[in-house]
Amino acid sequence: SVGKPPTAAPATARSSVRIRMTVPPTATSTKTRMELALEYIEPVSGAAVFEDKKSSQSRALDWIVHVDTGIGSLEVPAGSSEQLLAHRLVQRYVLAVLYYDVLFSPHENSEHSKFAFLHRKNECKWHDTLDYTAAEQVYYYGVACNDEGRVTSIVMPNSGLQGTIPPEIELLTSLRVLNLSGNRLYGTLPPEMSNLLNLEEALFAGNHLTGTIPDYLDTLTRLQQLSLSDNFFNGTLPDLAHLKQLTHLDFSNNLVLTGTIPASWGEMTALRGLSLSSNHLDGVLPAQIGDMTNLRDLRLTGNFLEGTLPDTLKNCMHLKNLYLENNQFSGELDVLGSLPFLEGVLLADNEFEGELDALMEYFDDLMILDASNNRLRGTLPRELFRKDKLKVLDLHGNMLTGVLPNFPDNYSLEYLALHNNAFR
Repeated sequence: SVGKPPTAAPATARSSVRIRMTVPPTATSTKTRMELALEYIEPVSGAAVFEDKKSSQSRALDWIVHVDTGIGSLEVPAGSSEQLLAHRLVQRYVLAVLYYDVLFSPHENSEHSKFAFLHRKNECKWHDTLDYTAAEQVYYYGVACNDEGRVTSIVMPNSGLQGTIPPEIELLTSLRVLNLSGNRLYGTLPPEMSNLLNLEEALFAGNHLTGTIPDYLDTLTRLQQLSLSDNFFNGTLPDLAHLKQLTHLDFSNNLVLTGTIPASWGEMTALRGLSLSSNHLDGVLPAQIGDMTNLRDLRLTGNFLEGTLPDTLKNCMHLKNLYLENNQFSGELDVLGSLPFLEGVLLADNEFEGELDALMEYFDDLMILDASNNRLRGTLPRELFRKDKLKVLDLHGNMLTGVLPNFPDNYSLEYLALHNNAFR
């Protein structure tokens, strides 16, 4: 169950200096490794943060200067002719900061060791041998790069990470996949993440993140998957109308997200999965939901949504799962008769009314129908029991009348609840 985020030590104060790449320093043969490294790294994080020798930035710098040396290590560039080396130095530093912010463990046999962070080998090989597959693409667990040696994915779900996401992450501008789900990250999504314009997957489900969902997400127009579920975000839902490539959006189980579903979300026409369950959302389901014609999965369970289902919902003809239980929806369900591919329909604990007969012409793929605790009336359609994929039928707590029919044999049905109606 979701609880309160853990009490954490105050994060090290960040410099107000904007993170940026800098012009390489002029070669000076007399400079020490520390002096050369600082000329590249100090402008990235700001000078003030290095005054705290226990900060993640200081520890990362110390590792680069005093530990990351010898055979196989990266040399600190000494002049403007070494642009690629300079990029790798900053990239290696950013990953080291990430390590000390969220990965570091004093235990040698830590789960984190599988990622090979802070190894002398190329940082593009700081990953485990296992692969992570999503959307027909394969990613290493840990860090992976493109052919140019730039980090394109950081995939570390369910890895015991604890800490805050460092602002230096914005320097990884080629990053396409950032999957830190199922850890113990806290704090907010840093504003510097707005510079990750190549990001396609941003997955932070199951952490302790707080604050409002940032508006800058709408500028990450290459996003295809965005999951912030099971955190502690608050405030209202941001406008995300520019996420034309987004296929999956999950903000469920934040408990304190409030306000309405933005009508502008209808412009996310590539969306296939939308989950906003277990929040404090209110208002109506906007008519613009019908513009999401690719929608397969709509989950709005456990909010305070009200009003009738918009007629435009019939445009979502590919919808398979419709989860609306525990809201305050009302009106009739006729629009569902235009959704022939429904498999899971959860409508319990609302104020729906009308009869079920109009829905029986289709629903051939129906596996679960739970419309319990509503105001449905009329007789029980015999056709329901001819749905050979139906496993769960729960209509208890309505106002259904008439004589219970002789049910046709349905060997797939596993659960049937019809009590608290007005059958004779």
